[in-house]
Parts: sequence; C-alpha cells; structure tokens
Amino acid sequence: MKKRLAMNEGEARILVMGGWFQSITSRLRTPRRSWMIERVIADPYLEKRLVEIAVDQQKTFGDLQLLATRYIREIAAHVDLAVIELISRVLTRLFRSLFDHIYIDAQKIEEWKKLSMTCPVIFVPNHRSHIDYLLLSHLLHQHQMTVPHVAAGRNLSFWPLGPIFRRGGAYFIRRTFRGNIVYRAVLETYLRHLLEIGVSQEIFIEGGRSRTGKLAPPKMGMITLLLEAAERGNIANVTFVPVAVGYDQVIEQRSYAAELRGTEKRDERPSDIIRLAKYLKGPKHRYGDVHVRFGIPLRADDVIGTLRERVGKIADHLCYEINRNIVVTPVAIAAAALLSYGRRGVTHAEVMRRARLYLSYLRQKGSKLADRLWENPDVAIEEGLGQLLRMHLILFHSDETSPYYAIPEDRRLDLDFVKNGAVHFFASIGMMASFLTTCDHEFTFETIVDRFRLFQKLFANEFRFSTHTPPDQRVRELLSYLESQGSITQQGGTHWRARAEGLETIQAYAGLVENFRESYDAALKAIEDLRGPQEERDVVTAMERTAGKMLLLGNIARPEAISRWNMKNAVESFVSLGVLRSSWLDITRRRRILTTNFTELQNLQAKLERTS
Repeated sequence: MKKRLAMNEGEARILVMGGWFQSITSRLRTPRRSWMIERVIADPYLEKRLVEIAVDQQKTFGDLQLLATRYIREIAAHVDLAVIELISRVLTRLFRSLFDHIYIDAQKIEEWKKLSMTCPVIFVPNHRSHIDYLLLSHLLHQHQMTVPHVAAGRNLSFWPLGPIFRRGGAYFIRRTFRGNIVYRAVLETYLRHLLEIGVSQEIFIEGGRSRTGKLAPPKMGMITLLLEAAERGNIANVTFVPVAVGYDQVIEQRSYAAELRGTEKRDERPSDIIRLAKYLKGPKHRYGDVHVRFGIPLRADDVIGTLRERVGKIADHLCYEINRNIVVTPVAIAAAALLSYGRRGVTHAEVMRRARLYLSYLRQKGSKLADRLWENPDVAIEEGLGQLLRMHLILFHSDETSPYYAIPEDRRLDLDFVKNGAVHFFASIGMMASFLTTCDHEFTFETIVDRFRLFQKLFANEFRFSTHTPPDQRVRELLSYLESQGSITQQGGTHWRARAEGLETIQAYAGLVENFRESYDAALKAIEDLRGPQEERDVVTAMERTAGKMLLLGNIARPEAISRWNMKNAVESFVSLGVLRSSWLDITRRRRILTTNFTELQNLQAKLERTS
C-alpha cells in the first residue's frame, strides 16, 4: 500500500510501510502547514496524552485540544518555495554586502544531500549571530538542497519578520516551557512527524546566541525531544551533523559587549528590520570572512545508554566536533596576541612574536587555519591587525623606534569576543601555563594533574574540555610540548621546573586565559562576602561590583574580566561544586535563590592554594 504525502510543488518521497523510496532529485517536497497541523492534532499519541492530562488536571478534553491546536499553530512552519526563492535573492545581495568571502565545503553538502535521502538529518551549528538562522539554509539552498526546518525562538515570530521566517522554514518554540506538559507533548509530536516524513532540521546546540564568542554550554532540551520523538515513532538512523560557523566579526558585537557590561538584553522589535535594510546598501565597513565547516556526523542509533546518557554523549560529540572544526582566522590570532599581555598598549613586535608562537602551537595541534595563515602568516596577521583597526577596536601609534597599538578600555570586551573565536584551542595549555606562572619551585606530575582536573571542573562552563583524552594523558602531552619548546626542564625523571628563559612562552599561553581566572577570583571573593540567601541576579551583580573594585585596587589587571557572562558561568560552576546552594524561586522564569556553602568554599580555596 502506497501513500503519497500532501506536499507543495517539487519532488517527493513516498512512504511505504515505514520505509523510504529515494526521490529522483535531491529536493524534497515539504508538508503544507494545514496538513501538518491536522496530522498533529489527530495524532493518536497526542490524543491519548491529552486524555491523561485532562483526567489528572480535572479539565475537559475539548479545552485541552483547543489549547493544543493553539500551540501547534504557534509552532508550525509554513514553508513556501516562492518565498524561499525571494529570500535567497535578498540574502545573496546582503551577504555580498556584508562579507568578503563565505567559505564552505561544497563536497560535504553533496554528502548531506545523499544522506538526507536515506534518513532524517539534524544540522547542529554553534550560534553567534542572527545571521546563523539565514546562513546555513541559504547555502544549502544555493547547492540545490532542501532548506531545513529551523528551530527558532518565539521572540523572532513578531510581524513582519516572523511570517517571513516561518515561510522560510522556521518553526517557533518557547525559550522555556518547563511544567507545561501540553506544550511539550505538542512539540514532541510535531518533531516526530517532521522526522517521519524525512524533513531535515536545524537546531542550535547552545540554545541562544553566544555573547562571548566561545561555544556556550550545550542545551539538552531539543536533543532530548528529538530522541524521544524518534523512539516513539520507531524512526531509525536519525543523524546529527555538527556545523562550525566562524565569523571575523558579527554585526551584534557592540550589543553583546553592552550586555556583558550589565545592560539588560531587550527583545527584538519590528524596527530592527529597518536597521537591517541599511546593510543592503552597503555597511560602513565589511565584516570580513565567514567559514562554515562540517564535523563528523553521529547516528543516534549508534549511541547506547539511558536517554540521559545518550543525550549527554551526543551533546559532547557535537560540541567537540564544532570546536574542532572552527577555523582560526588572522583577526582572532591578532586579537589574542594583543590581549594576552594584559596591558593598555602592545608594541607591533610583541604582537607578531606572540602571534607566531600561537600559530606554531596550532599547527602542532593540527587545528584548522584560514588559508592565508598557511600561505603567508606574517602578512595574514598584518591584515588581521588592519581589520581590528577598521573595527575601531585598537588604535595604531606609528612611533619611529617602536610602533605600538593602544587598546581602548571600552573596547576590550569587543576585542575579547574576537579572541574567543580561537581561545578554546588554548584552554588546556593556558590553564597549565597559568599554574606554572605561580609555581616558583619544582613540581611533580601528580601535582599538575590535580591542578588540571580542578581547572577542568572549575572552568567547565567556559571551555568544552575534550572527553576523548584522559587528563593525565593530556598533561603528559602538554609537558612534552613545553619541554620541546625549552619552557620547562625535567629534574631527575619525576619533577619538572620552569626555565627562566622559557618564562615568556609560559606567560604568553597563560595570558590567553588570565581574564577567566581573574573573573573567578572576583566571583569567589564576592560569595565569600555574601551573607544570607540572595537572588541569583543580585549575586551576579555583586560579583561584577567586586571585580570592578579589585580592578581599581590592582588585584586584577584585565578590564575584560568584568564580564556578566563569566560571572553567570562562575555561578553555575560553584553550584555544581557545592560552593553555592541553589533553590528555585520561580522555576518557569528560571529565578533562583543562592546561598554560600562556606565549608565547600573553604575547601575549594584550600585546593587552589595547595596547587599554587
């Protein structure tokens, strides 16, 4: 028995007793919105679930079905191929105006095109800009592949942008729906039907956009829902494809820096569209290059364990592959070299020296570098510095004897965002170097492994440390590298000591992560002074205030350490370590009450002192 799905114009797959026939072309037909809404509302599982909820909550089935209908209308995409073609033409012009080049592996897209004919494909990019919603769909469409259904925040569903996004493949979900079991059941049912008809999807592993330029801790909700939907629908081979998107500069960079300084994020408004239109005429300056790379895909069926374990393993794989495939650009290396000194000014010679050091390490790691950094690294770094000058993040002083760059204090967070595009490659060696800068005596292998493990726990929300390599093995690799560079020397086979002539190299690596250490030093000081239960937002504010005081008193050196996002991450780390006790004030609005656990605080401080 064959059943042809209700589709828009284009080639179709045919569902036959639970299996798929391959279509003639790579493009799939997409379900009509009305057909999908009717299919979800009539779904036997959803009807059964609504009956159970009605009995449990003493409500009528009819009322809950009306609520479910409202929810699915709020969620469901309304794909329109004519609108997609129009959007594609606008985006072609927009991207040409904004960016110098967009690099993508076209061969990989051909692989995903073939893969999507055999199983549901879930593209999972990192999220740095609103451009992300548009970029991947546009590139796939340009390569004759079906535009994926994109999980977008409901905050983007306002008129007139929302209807346009919806017709371009977006389905809108609420930022949080904890406790709303009807909404969750409707969303899961919708996702299951998308998987059943083989529609490719796109979800963002971080949930919202990263305000720091680094990969934020993964949100597990959508992965969980997709796995549950696949299991309930007996859908095989759902495949997650990690996508690494890197920008030289994002258009929201100034607003991100303002949020990190404490400005509250405002919701998107229709007037934002008017401001977007100016980019079609050509921005004041271009935003450099964009690199889109794909990591190793992962089939959900190949991951074993409980649901929670499978979700964790999939998230770890996606984060690892995204970080591994981020392309390091000249502008990121230039920003890293400038900020690594922690000063207001850096000479040109100092910048070039550290930039060459960082490139040497990245080559040894096998990291992905922009082509220009392979072809002529010195020229590429000069170009990166030129781009930072055009972005007004640094100022150049052409001193005859020693030209130098000044870093305005109010632009350091913007510069830090650029640096963070590559900082995760240096997280491990930076943390080890940070220990070595405070260690004026010999140290044992066990001591530094203990320190490394402690750092991994403390900074787990800042960096996605690899789970592929055990800590002791990673420490051995780093010690071997630093020894080969002449930075440390082995003493008697069991001890090491930092060499005086290697101190510059050690400080160069430590400088890349020093602002995170300073942020957490201030955060620890703030909760040490905390008296009684406090709401989380007040605790974060106290941390920022303490960091500002420490900066003025010279206890910390880097203004970029005063970052609201770093403080929020510190709160999460301290809660996981038991240093802060957490209880919900309003779980639906994610409001918490925090209390300092002084016993665990003293234990953590003692561990930090012992490894110093």
